[in-house]
Amino acid sequence: MTHDSVEKTRSNQSGEGGTDRALPSLRLTLRPVNLLQFIFGLVESWVVTRKYGRMLAGLPFLIVSGLGVGCYVWVRHSSIEPVLQKYHARFDKAVAEKNREVEETCLRALCSLRPGVPEYRMRLGLYFFERGDKDQALYEIARLAPENTIGHPIARLWLVQQAVGPEPLLRMSREEIEKQLKRVLDADPGQVDAHQMLAALYLERQELRQAELHLEEAAKVRPEFNLQLAQLKRQMKRPGDDAEAAAAKAVTELSRLLEQDRTRVDLRLDLANALLLSENYEQAREIILSGLLQKDEQRLRDALVDLDLLTVDRQLRSSVLNRDACVPVVLNALHFSG
Repeated sequence: MTHDSVEKTRSNQSGEGGTDRALPSLRLTLRPVNLLQFIFGLVESWVVTRKYGRMLAGLPFLIVSGLGVGCYVWVRHSSIEPVLQKYHARFDKAVAEKNREVEETCLRALCSLRPGVPEYRMRLGLYFFERGDKDQALYEIARLAPENTIGHPIARLWLVQQAVGPEPLLRMSREEIEKQLKRVLDADPGQVDAHQMLAALYLERQELRQAELHLEEAAKVRPEFNLQLAQLKRQMKRPGDDAEAAAAKAVTELSRLLEQDRTRVDLRLDLANALLLSENYEQAREIILSGLLQKDEQRLRDALVDLDLLTVDRQLRSSVLNRDACVPVVLNALHFSG
């Protein structure tokens, strides 16, 4: 038989049920009938070719793995609130018992359970600060105030407050303090302490308009800041109605606060100053005298002397004929100042 005859015979066998096979097209493969046959055939081949002895030997591992995955899913999706409550209760108990080690353990656990809650880490930093470990306190709190994000406003405010304190752990320039306070306000526009500190910073630089804006924002939340606002408006020579309106608001709020605690000398002095801005000299004097009757405080004595001398100055400016009437007032002031 020639070579051509052999090739022709092979060709005929392939076309008439020979053993050569070819992959079907994608369209034929995806037909439901063919796809189901392929899946069933694959499963059947897998079952037939398995060695069940080895499968049985690996069954314990399969069970343990399944249980592990189940436990992971359960822990992942279960609520941790009961755990947090237990740590909170244990922490409060440790504080009452002054058990420092348990306090730290609880705070670190809370930070680990809720890493996205900055209040826990802030509390941990304050714990270190109160314990005297200032370097660790600074490290924990500074982590909450990164440069590339807004961070935690309370942490930023704490860093600024320690920077302007007598013994700063982290020194800051005036520009850095301003930057940090502005970031605090970006995160919390109603942060009164940040507005007040920025106002003080701008007053130091004689940027009175900027200071006025921040005091106005602070006074919206805490009306007692209207006293500083009224004083600034007088300094800036704002229209009289603006300063008087701010002073009147300060008098109302400071009177309310003083009624709640009449022992606070600072409130009494602020109220007297607000009354002076409203030109209520007699009421201001009564407020100071009533405080002296409660407690002989040197600050109140000094305020009374200043007020009496201010009254003498006003009377002498109005007329020199008031000189004789002013003499007893001056003598009384000298007595109080001594």
